[in-house]
Amino acid sequence: MKYSCGKEINYKINKLSSSNVDLVSTFSCGNESIDKYLRVDAFNDSKAVTYLFMEDETNRILGFSSISCSGIVCKYEESLVIHPSISINYFAILKEIQHLPFDDKPSKDRYCISDKMFIDLLKICNKISEEHIGAANITLYSVPSAYSFYKRNLMQDYTKYMTRESHSYIKDCIPMFMPL
Repeated sequence: MKYSCGKEINYKINKLSSSNVDLVSTFSCGNESIDKYLRVDAFNDSKAVTYLFMEDETNRILGFSSISCSGIVCKYEESLVIHPSISINYFAILKEIQHLPFDDKPSKDRYCISDKMFIDLLKICNKISEEHIGAANITLYSVPSAYSFYKRNLMQDYTKYMTRESHSYIKDCIPMFMPL
């Protein structure tokens, strides 16, 4: 279905499960490694929970996110402190709607359907923190091309005391956080 603006899209958010895993095969965000994670690895990833943004009428996958428990390691002089966090390991939107404006109002800071989906994800993270694990932050590692998107949605750069992870697959990514 072709949309002229994001407010025309009605979607639900469901956990990836055996009842909907077959729907992920047609999803593409335009990044091969992220698409591969959803199609091949997400269902069996025991370290993360994946949520699907699904079009109400068709169940087409509009986006997804995988989240997990994490922590921000902060180094203060001789001390190390770990602040509990929820990590957004993946957040991806269907390529054809990535920059779709939410409405038809002109704006210099264009609000898009992807912004709404990200805010819905932040609400999920906040609810998990309040009801289950007590996290102090939300973290993510942004690919450079998505950095301005996350800044617009109030993610902050790590401070000088925060230590980034050293995994090779995030070496070109920018560590960001949001206090809860």
